[in-house]
Amino acid sequence: MRQFCANDLLGLSLCISLCAAQISRRQVPGFKLVETSLGVVNGSILAETSQFLGMRYAEPMSRIDRWRPPTPKKAWSSPIQAMAYGRPCPQVVMDQRTGIPVNHSEDCLTLNLWEPDPRPPSPMPVLVWLYGGGFVGGAAGVPLYNGSRLATAAQSIVVSLNSHTGALGYLALPELAREGNGTGNYGIVQQQECLRFLQKVVSGFGGDPSRVMLFGQSSGGMSVAAHILSPQSAGLFSSAAIESGPPVGIEGIDAYAANTLQQGMTLGEGISHQVGCPPGPDRMACLRNTSAAKLVAATPCWKSCATGLSLTVDGYTLPAAPYQLFREGRFNRISGLVIGVNKDESFQAATLSRHMTMAGLENATQTMLEMYVNATEAQEATQSLLRLYSVGSGWQPYDTPWEAFDALATDFQVGCLSRETAAMAGKRVPTYLYLFAHGATVPILPEMPPGLAGHTAEIPFVFGTPDGVLNSGGRRYVFSHSEAQLSERLQQRWGALAASGSPTLMRGVHWPPFNSSEAGGGARMCLDLEEELMDNEARMGAQRCSFWQQFREDVRAQA
Repeated sequence: MRQFCANDLLGLSLCISLCAAQISRRQVPGFKLVETSLGVVNGSILAETSQFLGMRYAEPMSRIDRWRPPTPKKAWSSPIQAMAYGRPCPQVVMDQRTGIPVNHSEDCLTLNLWEPDPRPPSPMPVLVWLYGGGFVGGAAGVPLYNGSRLATAAQSIVVSLNSHTGALGYLALPELAREGNGTGNYGIVQQQECLRFLQKVVSGFGGDPSRVMLFGQSSGGMSVAAHILSPQSAGLFSSAAIESGPPVGIEGIDAYAANTLQQGMTLGEGISHQVGCPPGPDRMACLRNTSAAKLVAATPCWKSCATGLSLTVDGYTLPAAPYQLFREGRFNRISGLVIGVNKDESFQAATLSRHMTMAGLENATQTMLEMYVNATEAQEATQSLLRLYSVGSGWQPYDTPWEAFDALATDFQVGCLSRETAAMAGKRVPTYLYLFAHGATVPILPEMPPGLAGHTAEIPFVFGTPDGVLNSGGRRYVFSHSEAQLSERLQQRWGALAASGSPTLMRGVHWPPFNSSEAGGGARMCLDLEEELMDNEARMGAQRCSFWQQFREDVRAQA
């Protein structure tokens, strides 16, 4: 009898526990509970999506955890309330118009996730966004990166994540190298941990862990490239899009380049000295006890400096220079890669007068080249470039000197580096090249005048977030009907890349892989209000990029 009663009470207790668990998972109007392999997450239901904000993808971190791999997130027993963005990582806020909050926290390793509601019947592709910001700033929880509309248009899960930038994310020092697992790429290591976390939990949200696409812009695009090149990222994603972030420039000179190990450590020594932590056995303890604000203040400046913090060729996370790794085919094989630039990327051109004269064009070009070669060599190269980027006459001439310099500087600084990356990667994986050409009515960066397809111009079209950009009067930008159509096509193409490895849609202009060995030098897709496959301009683009490629090879040879 006692045994029967004990068993009966045990069964009753188990029933109560199970019923309580079912009640705790019951969907409440306006909220959505999702059960993952690590635990239950509670999010919000929007008009056409559900969102889950501020989820930790690693265990909490403090100063003692600086410059160390994050601790993987452990399973949790009580539902996580994913209702608000996590705090951004410590940084200097560069432009308030993008809405980066100022309540920074070093304990910032969180992600945000959006899924279509209702879910499609089959597991969805997953798009993971890596923000730009010159490796010194950026945050996932800004209106511009809201993934709700992209998730709906692409019928995919969209994820954005925080990772450390500046000295907290990219400090390189000999002591850190001796601690193991490389040095200088801690932001990338944190992103890798986020990707591992997603492999564990994303199926609970209806995602397909075998179809994860990375996409990022500027330094975020370079970060995407770092994952393509890093052995530790193998198997964590299947496709990628690099927006205005080719990593194959000359180390220590080009903005779009990694730092050599020596360059990275020289920057690290400068930061360490500036915060009062000299070399010696106690340096790392000193740096880990230094306030985050002090480290942020010591971070080398962005854009106005010739060099600054970037990826570091540490021999581990980044085994060799990106140019070398792509050229030799030493990178992770993925199903598809999209890479491209915007038509008016150059900051130099954006800050110069539109009434530039021919003499001004010659002077601006020579000044730019003198960062790489001596004055005599720069003058000789300038004369060749004035023929390649002709004004008023010749094949495909430009109407004004400013337009010629805008194209010349954009090609040199980012456009031809993207083409070169596509040519190298395209030998081993399907690679697609684009030019985003639609001028922004309200540019995101204040340096970019209205009407140009400047740096960052494509972002609100990829996310469908014109309301994430404020104009000078503090009003939200609104898409026209044709701009909304451009945005939807972009979102669908990015979704197709995540789903199949190709950005080609059943409807619309066919987008073939880039092949630099084709007659004319390979075509690229022009993404504008009217899409166009730019095979007619490919020959001229190939000639110009051949000049720039040879120029950089000569600079490398002299180094």
